[in-house]
Amino acid sequence: MAMSSDQINAPFNLECLSDHHILDKEKWIDSFLATTYFKKMDWSEALDRLQPALSNRARLWFDSLTEKELSGPAEFREAFSKRFLQCKLDMQTMNSLTQGVGESVVSYYNTVVMFGQKLKMDGNSIMIKFLSGLREPIKSVTCLKKPKSTAEACQIAMVG
Repeated sequence: MAMSSDQINAPFNLECLSDHHILDKEKWIDSFLATTYFKKMDWSEALDRLQPALSNRARLWFDSLTEKELSGPAEFREAFSKRFLQCKLDMQTMNSLTQGVGESVVSYYNTVVMFGQKLKMDGNSIMIKFLSGLREPIKSVTCLKKPKSTAEACQIAMVG
């Protein structure tokens, strides 16, 4: 990734990273690491300058990193990838979940709840995902009973 002299001499400026803000997180980490490399920044200086570009849970994540995860660019990229890039893949998987042909309601429920908890989704969002992925006619019967939780929806679906 080649940078122009204008980019190298530009001030250290990153778009704010937040869990709720939609941006290409892979480009974000590449930009951060390339900037620190081409500006020949000391790694501790780079981390100090990074902190204002973090907000909300991204800042909490950064503050929770171990000394090893902050020890260098490769370790930081690995920690970043586990938190932000893997989460993107997990969300894509979560969005594509449906109850498979021959899959039990309980098996589908366990999968949805596991991904929901891993993604730190609230209970209502997990329930909506669970209901939307049920096979028919189980889905219609369960939705008509207006369950108040995912566990209740699972119980209705098992009987229905």
